[in-house]
Amino acid sequence: MFLIIFIPLIGSIFVLSTKDNMRETFKNTEQVAILTVFVSILLLLTLFSSTDITARNIQHKMELSWGFFSTFKFSFGLDIQSLMLLLCVQISAFIGILGIRRNKQTPKSVLFYALLYLFCLNGYFSALDVLSLYTFYTASLFPLYMLIGLMLDKSYFNDVLGTYMSYTVKIAVPLNMHDEYAQIYEALTNPVDGHLFVMPYNNDTIEITARVAEVSDVYVRLAGGQVYWKGIQFTCVANYPTKAMTLGEMVVAGRAP
Repeated sequence: MFLIIFIPLIGSIFVLSTKDNMRETFKNTEQVAILTVFVSILLLLTLFSSTDITARNIQHKMELSWGFFSTFKFSFGLDIQSLMLLLCVQISAFIGILGIRRNKQTPKSVLFYALLYLFCLNGYFSALDVLSLYTFYTASLFPLYMLIGLMLDKSYFNDVLGTYMSYTVKIAVPLNMHDEYAQIYEALTNPVDGHLFVMPYNNDTIEITARVAEVSDVYVRLAGGQVYWKGIQFTCVANYPTKAMTLGEMVVAGRAP
């Protein structure tokens, strides 16, 4: 019972303790998060096997003292309904962590707050008294708000007022540079979140991270069976706004969230 509630908190501490300058930081924290939730699911299934599914009373109880305030205690308990609810929460968290594996830009703080939020949910759904219930409910608001703030950044697909730069570029490659032409085409069509470009901006240049929205070129067939490609052209859109309104400007414009 104790491990079921507190193992996400232990996992979040391990995630937080990883070094930010490690090349494999996200991979390590991801493995810790997956292992933490997986162990929680196994513990719940083990507890579920020892639970009488026909009984309607609380079968697993635990109390924790507040330390110096010995008169106050956390009271926890589980019945078959709360066990199934906790199991659904763990499975949902497991699927969610697996789902963010494709986003290599996800910071480790997302996994930290996700495990911390999972810990609060475990305490909330297993609390037996009002004090414990509202303690974990209130505590869950902090990681929830932090997750919202981390996930709703200023990337292209989020609802943020701003100017996203878009460029259409045509590249002139000499006809005898077939290998270089193929390398450029492969680089532009790679399924990545974005490329780093240096583009003209006013009388200067600007460095942007942009996704390639469209790539096209022309297939040429000459007499004698000779063929080649030419006129490679692509359109890219910045992942982040070059110009965005500040919170004060949004308030003045009446567009503040």
